[in-house]
Amino acid sequence: MLHDCISGKHYIDLRVHNQSVKSSPYSCDVGDPELVTVRNLPKQIKQSELGSPVTFTIDASTAGSGNLEIMIND
Repeated sequence: MLHDCISGKHYIDLRVHNQSVKSSPYSCDVGDPELVTVRNLPKQIKQSELGSPVTFTIDASTAGSGNLEIMIND
């Protein structure tokens, strides 16, 4: 069962038939995604600008450790 997000180190005790799985509990660091900010991102890109570089800033420095992933969708 998952609960509200609380930032910090968490431990997950993975069980099958009420028996802990080997190497359990697992640890993971949880950060707050609300602390990630994006600046200078254009609200709209004109057709004539397609294929040209777009620059914006992502600041995840206060969101905790982890990998930053960006997904661009059309």
